[in-house]
This record gives sequence, C-alpha cells and structure tokens, in this order.
Amino acid sequence: MDPNGEWPGVPRASYAPRVQLSRRRQVLVAALALVPALGIVSFPLGAHAGDLAGHLTGTVAAADSEAPQPHVRVSAVDGGGVEVASAEQHGDGFDLAVPAGRYRLAVRDLDSEQQSVASTWYPSAVSMRDAGTVTVAAGDHIAVTGFRSIRPGRIAGSYRFPPGGFNRGMTGYVAAWRLDDRGGAPVLENGTAIDATSSSWRISLLPPGRYVLRLSTQHGLWASSYWSDHGTVTDQSAATPVTVSSGQTTEEHTFNLSLPHRDVTRISGSDRYEVSAAVASRVPGIRGTVYVASGANFPDALSAGPAAAHDQAPLLLVSPSGVPSSVARELSRRQPEHIVVVGGSVPTTVVAQLRSFSPDVQVVGGRDRYAVGRSLIERTWATSGADEAYLATGTGFPDALSAGAAAASDGVPLLLVDGKRSSDQAGTALRQKLDVRSVTAVGGPVSLSQPIVAAVAGDAFDRRFDGRDRYAVSANVGWGAFGYTGYSNTIYLTVGTKFPDALSGTPLAGPQHAPLLVVHPDCIPEEVEAYIAAVAPEHVVLLGGPASLGSGVASLSACR
Repeated sequence: MDPNGEWPGVPRASYAPRVQLSRRRQVLVAALALVPALGIVSFPLGAHAGDLAGHLTGTVAAADSEAPQPHVRVSAVDGGGVEVASAEQHGDGFDLAVPAGRYRLAVRDLDSEQQSVASTWYPSAVSMRDAGTVTVAAGDHIAVTGFRSIRPGRIAGSYRFPPGGFNRGMTGYVAAWRLDDRGGAPVLENGTAIDATSSSWRISLLPPGRYVLRLSTQHGLWASSYWSDHGTVTDQSAATPVTVSSGQTTEEHTFNLSLPHRDVTRISGSDRYEVSAAVASRVPGIRGTVYVASGANFPDALSAGPAAAHDQAPLLLVSPSGVPSSVARELSRRQPEHIVVVGGSVPTTVVAQLRSFSPDVQVVGGRDRYAVGRSLIERTWATSGADEAYLATGTGFPDALSAGAAAASDGVPLLLVDGKRSSDQAGTALRQKLDVRSVTAVGGPVSLSQPIVAAVAGDAFDRRFDGRDRYAVSANVGWGAFGYTGYSNTIYLTVGTKFPDALSGTPLAGPQHAPLLVVHPDCIPEEVEAYIAAVAPEHVVLLGGPASLGSGVASLSACR
C-alpha cells in the first residue's frame, strides 16, 4: 500500500470519492502521490520568486551534539500545513526565502538510509501541533536559534500464520500510529508493506513517543488487527502502546493472523431518549461532565457533539416536558460533577430538574442555533485555540452529523452556519479569534453555498467533502477524514432520514477515531458500501433500533 492508501496495481474502489480541495491541498496531494515512502515528503514550493519578502536563517543541530546536522532539508510550512519554501542545509546552516507570514519550520532526512533524523518541527518537536511559530515581515532577516533534530527510533516484528499450516498468502501493511497524549487524533507516522516473501517487518524514522501498531491486508484477506502484549486484538482500545526512544529499536512485536470476522452490533432503545442513554452508557467514565441537549430538534445537539467529545463527556437528550426516566437513570449512574445544557430549547423547568443530578449546571445559550454553537465553541476552545475546524450547514442534519464525528476525532470544533447565506460575520470573527488555519467544509454547494464557505473560511479554506446526496457526502467524510488505512477498526452507522438516534453518537465515535456514516433505513448506499468494503472494519455498530435501521442494514446489504 502506498502513502495514499492504495494497494499497488489494485483498483481502490468502484466508487470514486469526491473531495474538492483548495489549491494548496491539490499541490500537497499531487506531491504525496510521488512519494515512495511514508514520512518523507518533498512538496512543490508554493511561493514565487516575485513574492519573496524575507529570510529565515539558522542551523539545525544534530540530536546529540552542537554540530550542524548533515543531509537534511528545512521547510517553511504555512498554517494550512503546506510547504511554501525549502532548502538543504549546507555547511553551517540554511537560508529560506519566504513571503511575509507566519510559519512553522520542519526538518527531514535526505540520507538514502534515512536513519539519522526523524521528522522534526522547530525547535525540537515531533508534531506540527507542538511546533513553535516564526513570523516574517517584508524585508526581515530572522535568525532562528535552538533548532535541534531528533534521532528516530524503530519498531521491528513479524507476523505468524495460524497453526496447522493454514496459509492464505499475505499482501498487507503494518502502520505505526503515534498517540497524542493530549487527546488529539493519532498520527500515522510511518509504516511498511508486508508480503509472503518474509514474515519479518521493520518501521523506521519514528519520532520518540507511544505508538499503536495496526496490521491490515489487501481485500480483508486477514482480520485487521492491533498488536497487544496479550496477543493480537481487533479492538484498538485493547492495543498495547509501544514506546519508541531516540536511536533505539524495539523488537519482538508479532502479529498472529486470524480470519476476518465482522460483527454487527446495535445500540437501541424504545425511543430517542432511551437510545441516547444507551449510547452514553458506552462512553467511558463516571462523574466528570455530561452534556445535555433537546431531543426535539437537532441543531444544538449537533454543535454539542464535538465539544462533549473534547471534554470526554457523553451527550444525553431530554424532552421539552422533562428528564426521561432512562436519561435520569444514566445521570444517577454517572453522578456528574458538571452538567452543560446546550441551547435555550431546553426549558427552565427541565434545567431545574437537572440540578438534582449535579451541583453545577451551566446553560450555554444564544439567540439562535448558530449563536448557541458559537458560544459553545468559544467556551470549549477559547483558551487553547483550534488549528482546524469543520464547517457545515445548520439547516439540515446529515452533513453535520458526519462532520461532527470527524471534528470530534480531530479534537476540533464544528461550526454551523446558514448554508443558504453568503456571509456570516460572527462565524468569520470566531474563526479568526481561534486562529483556525484549516477549514474543512462538509456538504455540496446546494446545502452549503460557496460564498459562505469563502466568507467564513477565508484563506484558511482547505477542502470540501461533496457528494451527489447525503450518503455520498457521508462516505466522502469517511474517505477524507478517516482514510483508507484508518486507525480505528470500527464504523458507526445511523439512519440518514431522521436525526434523533444519532445525536448522541458523536462523543462515542469521535474519541475512538471512528467514522459515523448515514445510510438508508433498509440498505447500505453504494458509496457507503464501497467505503466499508475498502476499509474492511471488524466492528460495525448500528445506532438505533430495527424501526430506524432494518434487517438489510444489519446484514450490510447494498441498496439495489
């Protein structure tokens, strides 16, 4: 499999995902298509000679000495993650000519063996998220100091066929996903192809950190699995993280292959409130925080999903007349220290009932659904800011539902706007206040107009997940946000024709880095079926009872 998730010589799917990219991401994707190995990417430059306005100079020191690190390239990367200039370090340092702007600097190994330097961000960070920034004005010559490379580590292991001589062959991939200890999405740092010629594998160029190892095979020949010190498992939550240290190789990580066995389970209840309580019961932990929204309409709950996931909290639904008994039981079980009530659509009488379950009940309100969403985003991300954000219409639920799970997976906000309008000054101001540098729009121009995307996202626009209908959009979110070599082995499905059952699903799916896709009530749409077939998840979870998702969905039958 190549870095774009393609098996060499094998068609990816009969369905071609539709994603509209910004010009800078088009350059990025085109460059990635030419790269022979993960983690070593040389991007075309985005700056033109006439635009050059400043210089960044300095020296990248070796990891274990003050000497300049040889055979490296230094890149200036803008807020959208795109390289605008790069230069090799010669002699004592580097000199980057860049347009005026704010940049993060990255260094990568040019040595043919690629064993000396892990991908490093200035000053000595393993991820762009943790990198320092350097601002260049017109005519500036900025001296960059304290830039030090990181020595990479390696992970080595093998795979083993089942006992008894059973051998179906092997064409697959082992991926090393670096965990974000602050709760963000795992990062695919590197990986290696595996085949039947050798049962051994080795992954190099890994920055220090904790990693989850995932093995996947072409066409689901063997079960997608994770390494664990208790044996190979198919649930990522049971994986054992592997610690990688600079300059060291960790050995003896063996995958025991097993036949694929996809299980389809269901989280259901007699009504939307019982479903929300059942879903919430799967979100780990007690005490802490619980989010509450109205089950009578969807916008407030859509905004609440990523915020609840950020706080590692469930989302429960209440009715206009009170706290349903199923929800009350879940609240009593969790004993929350804080309850966040989202939106003015929850009556004051219901808020008063909620105070009997927690000493601290806060209401996040606003004059309309969009103001509520902005208030919730500001409450959650005002201190930390957000490098990325998702944008969707607040006048319909399906696109925002899939977008919410993707936003929750990345630990970033979902901003709802009126997709029919051409501008949203408050939304634009919030994006600027949070210093969002990458905006992903979800939905086609009919539901989310191009003028409002341009107005709110501005120069931070990165990509749009489009599609012929809500199901195609949902599948494209899966392709684009979760990918072909995804971290999770689980997919969540919910009905795309009514909203209640799925509203509580975002805080469950998001932290598992699993997509939440919409389907027909009685079958799987073509685009979603193609995605499921390609990623071959071991676990499919249906959100909603048989009245919402029928036997055709439970059997993963395609729509004909």
